[in-house]
Amino acid sequence: MTTDRWFHELVQAPHEPGLSRALSQVEGHIGRLVGHEDKQSFEIVHDLRDELKTGAHLAMEAGRRWTQSFLPRGDLEKAGGYFDWDLDADIREIVKTTHEAPSTTISNAVHEALAHGLHPQHAINKLTKTYQVDRARDIARTVMLNIYAKGALREMARHGYERAIRMEINDGRICATCKGRNGQVYWIARLVDLPNPLTADTHPRCRGTFVPVLNAALVEPDPKGMKHTTSFALPNGKLVQDAPNEFAMFLKRYLRKQPIPFHVVFDPKLPVAARQGPDVLRINPRALSDQDPREVILEAWANKLWPKYQDRFENEYMLLTKMGLVRPSKSVKTSEDYWRSEFVAAKTNQLQQAFEVLWFRTTVKE
Repeated sequence: MTTDRWFHELVQAPHEPGLSRALSQVEGHIGRLVGHEDKQSFEIVHDLRDELKTGAHLAMEAGRRWTQSFLPRGDLEKAGGYFDWDLDADIREIVKTTHEAPSTTISNAVHEALAHGLHPQHAINKLTKTYQVDRARDIARTVMLNIYAKGALREMARHGYERAIRMEINDGRICATCKGRNGQVYWIARLVDLPNPLTADTHPRCRGTFVPVLNAALVEPDPKGMKHTTSFALPNGKLVQDAPNEFAMFLKRYLRKQPIPFHVVFDPKLPVAARQGPDVLRINPRALSDQDPREVILEAWANKLWPKYQDRFENEYMLLTKMGLVRPSKSVKTSEDYWRSEFVAAKTNQLQQAFEVLWFRTTVKE
């Protein structure tokens, strides 16, 4: 079983547990081939075709269960059919799309070798074994993630849902392409027949997923009158009420570790995107069509903390910015806007510079 950072972060992300089991099974076989220096990455994948197909079936079932975790209980009582697409054909097509996609680890290693004055061929020869095994792992991961996503999307279509929202792991490693896709709404019919619905417009090894559009406030009223919201309590006693099921799982996992000082209520009748009171933040779910719900909540939290940290932020953090030791996460007009954007970046692991990370860790105590 691989224990690299990519795999660890994927396991910690809100995916169906069966996906990590499928990946572990295939990558365990790849790890046992490390000593085959003469094998090319596609030869390794070819030798693993049976294990890859078995893992793909596990990923496919995990994707189906992932979708079912969002559906109202009444929907799950429908008679179910099993998947009927050509899995082998999809695996072959996905493998083809990875032929120009060496992993970041190997690419960085080559550049580092060249930076130290080594001859290109010397660097390539030295990294050949690791490169081939790592490429095989990249291919296997890309196959598993796409089959998982396709299984989820086909289950959505089977239950009559027409749209899906793309959700990314919004941490410090998210690339600009995936960050731009986060929260985007797709027509399921345009994705279900693709061999690689997850990586078709991003990149291999993408860690994202899709969730069905369920909440009436996000699109059209639901004629079935089904309840598509979830309420839950946080460890500090605060409540989150009527969170759209699309986001409830992500929010619950994230907010368990964040001691927000107010309740959160999702209210589709709210005349504005959000309204902050002393003890309650109200959010119109329509505001989530183009914004991460965590950011809406974190901005409200930043507003409450601003009076407490204004002096230190303006005298310390902004001085670090003028000295070039800190870089703003985005363009801002006022010091309060700057504080708000940096607080959100800190809470979502988006800060990059050592001084900015250190300042928030040592100064901001909620």
